[in-house]
Amino acid sequence: MPRPDISNWRAAYECLQHLAQERGVRGSIYDLLVEYEDANYLSWTLAALTPWEQLPDEEPPKAGKLPLPLATSASREGIKATNKMCDVITAAHRHRPSMLELKRLVDSKDERMSERDRFGVAIQNWEARGGHWRSQVLYSILVDVMERADDISTTPDTQTFGDTARDKVLQEWGRFLDHLKTLDVMFAPGIARIIDGHQLAGALGVKPGKWMAPALDIVMAWQLRNPGKTDPAAAIEEVRARSKELGIR
Repeated sequence: MPRPDISNWRAAYECLQHLAQERGVRGSIYDLLVEYEDANYLSWTLAALTPWEQLPDEEPPKAGKLPLPLATSASREGIKATNKMCDVITAAHRHRPSMLELKRLVDSKDERMSERDRFGVAIQNWEARGGHWRSQVLYSILVDVMERADDISTTPDTQTFGDTARDKVLQEWGRFLDHLKTLDVMFAPGIARIIDGHQLAGALGVKPGKWMAPALDIVMAWQLRNPGKTDPAAAIEEVRARSKELGIR
């Protein structure tokens, strides 16, 4: 395996230590993203793997599954990580670009930042494909801190990454997390569908098929845009209006 650059690695795990020491403080990122003891263990494992994020992915094959991220391979071979943990590590790597894109919308105050369905559906996807979506976000924060740890001050006995660079990153991610709370999507993975696939097929008068999964995504996006509504009629009509796009016959 290629070896990652670890010159800024300590910025990541020192940041996690800093966050852990702020447990119980109002607005604590740690309290929001590390909810239980298993997540605490997972957070330190992810911090240990942050240097691998800088390495490029292996070339995907022309056919078949994508190769595992190098961080996943390192954890599987290095510490014999469980399959469940490897799933989270893989998801944290693969979902990081979408997390950064949503964070960019918040940072730039893009008008799309108000789209509750955009953020809610993303969180549901992060959770569905790997689990522990909050730990995945924490990984992105630690990688960001490590990559931007260019404010370094030297003391006689040690080298310490400057608080200024770290705090700037944490403030940005804090605003992102506050926005998720404002949109009320932190618990998006637990939202129950107001209609299942077979009920949707019956309402449309068609047979179940491959169209059902993307159609149900449309229903969920509608739910996120219309919190509190329990009548699926409007969601069904939205699916019906997009039947050609979905290949419903």
